[in-house]
Order: sequence, then structure tokens, then C-alpha cells
Amino acid sequence: QSVPYVIAGSVMWEYLMESGPACCYPSVNDLFTTTLGGIAVGEVLWRLSNAILDDSTSGFERFLREAGAFVVYPIYGAQRLIAGDAFAHGPAGESRYPYSGEVSIGASVFGSGSIEDFAVIPRYRLRHGQVSELEGEIQAFDHFNMDIALGLSKDGVAGATFDATALLAGKKSPLGDTAEGVVGFALDFDYFENVIASLGQSGLGGLAAIEVPLQSEFSFFGRLVLVGSFGAVSSDYPDIRHYNVGFGTTTRLWLELRHRRWGEIYARLDHYWVHTISGEPGDEVAGLADVGASVRLHPSVGLGFHYLLADKRGLYKNAADTEEMIHLGEVYAAWRF
Repeated sequence: QSVPYVIAGSVMWEYLMESGPACCYPSVNDLFTTTLGGIAVGEVLWRLSNAILDDSTSGFERFLREAGAFVVYPIYGAQRLIAGDAFAHGPAGESRYPYSGEVSIGASVFGSGSIEDFAVIPRYRLRHGQVSELEGEIQAFDHFNMDIALGLSKDGVAGATFDATALLAGKKSPLGDTAEGVVGFALDFDYFENVIASLGQSGLGGLAAIEVPLQSEFSFFGRLVLVGSFGAVSSDYPDIRHYNVGFGTTTRLWLELRHRRWGEIYARLDHYWVHTISGEPGDEVAGLADVGASVRLHPSVGLGFHYLLADKRGLYKNAADTEEMIHLGEVYAAWRF
């Protein structure tokens, strides 16, 4: 229902507030990113803030819940204050499916050639609607995941990540005697920044996920996302433009072996391709490969490790091709919910 307002707000800003010879002309990249990215980020944060709220509580607990929701989504928090909902008594909120996730703090060593450093990485991960939990008619954002991370080094911010993938519509089907799968139409938003590249993209496409119960409390989860996207990648030739804008594709693969009490092992592969329509003519190709494991010391506390390899290649028509790579290993402690 709010999609037309997101589109109208983006168009209004680009054409009325941030345009003209004295400033700049409407940015197609901003129109796409603000619209699709705004939908993804806004809906996820709204649902998260609602998961924190409980109108049936009062006193100090109510204050903490309202404050927490305000921090997560300030606009929604301000709206509740103005409308008086922050003080009204009512029933406890309900979610169609439970949320799960973790808040972690990690220590990482990263490098790319001669560039090596140490960073502290706070991270927040959120999942909603596991495949096994979905039932009936699947509605928009019944199944989604979000990952936010920040790399802090002695020189400042060394990297950042914000990505969200959500199922907009889909169908769940049994696969054999115990396995279950879901396929559907998905929205994907990605932003990451590190010492070799910055990338932002948003797109629409397909999602397929499967969950398979195994023996001895083990289970397997897999998800493949393939979307047509529009985005921008930092340019290796900033004299022309600081970033290259274009259409492309995003492919995301996640594989995970879980144990209900012990933890999990996972592998992730993300691939981004952008064909430049504004900037240095050519193609930008970026990828992330990530493997890791975590162990539960307590139902709510765990320790983990992961190794990530990121690369960026510029394949240009009128300039020399470029390629850079960075790797990092991180050890972290996590609180799960």
C-alpha cells in the first residue's frame, strides 16, 4: 500500500528538490535505489520495530520497548509519539511468524596486497519466516533476512554492509517425505563498502529456498536468489565519474548445515554484474565468497569464525582492465534471539 508513496517521494525529490542546471539532473540510479531500497529497508525496519513493541505493557518495560522501536525506526517512533500510540494501552502485537537473529561483535584482520589492518565489527542479523514455518497464502515479507555490519579500524570506517532479501509472493511445496521448498518473486537490496570497492544495487527477480530435516537434530537450508538489478559500483577511473551506473544481475547463494543445539556451518556466494550506461564504458563484476561456523555455548550465546574473500574486476572498452581482491578472517561473539 505504501509503494506509490515511496515512488512519488523519490520522483518529487529528484525532479523538484535536486535538479536543474545549478545542481544536477534527475538520477536514474537514485530513482531505482530510493524506491526499491526504500521498500526493502523500510518494511524490514517497520516489522522489526513492531516486533519490539508491546502495547499491553506499561512502566519501565513500556519505556524500553518504545525507545528501542524509536532507535530502530525513528520515523515510526515519532509517528507513534505524535499520534499518542506510544502511551495508549492495547493488546500485544502479533507477528505471522517468529523472528530469529543475532547481535555480534567481532575482531577481524583484513588485507589486500600491502593493505592490512585490524577492525572491530559490530553486526546485526535478522531472519523472519523459516521455510518450515510458512503456511497458507504467502504474503509479502513473510520470508526475509537482513544483515547489517560495520568495520571500525584505527583510521575510521573500514567497511560496511547492509543487505536485505524479501519474498514478495510465492508458493510452498513439499519435496519428498520431509523436505519443504518455496519459490517466488523476490526483492533484493545490497550495499557494501570495503577498501577496494563500494557497491549499491536493488532489484527484482526470483527466489528458491529449501529446508531438509536430517538425522540427529541436523537440518539443511539452502536459498538461491537471482534478480535483475540496477545499481552503481565505485569507478577505477574517477576522472570520468566516481562511480559507474548501470543495469545488471545479482546472484546470491546461501547453504547452511544446522544443528538445533550445537550451531551451524555455512557457505555464501554473492555475484554482482553491472553493465555501465553512465560512467566508464564497460562492465563491473564483483563477488563475495564467505564460509564460516558458529558454536552455541548457551541457547542465547555463541562463538563463531568466518573467512571472506571479495574481489572486483573492471572490464572496460576504452581503458585498461583492473582487478583487486581483499580477504578477511573474523572471530566473533554473538547473542542470539
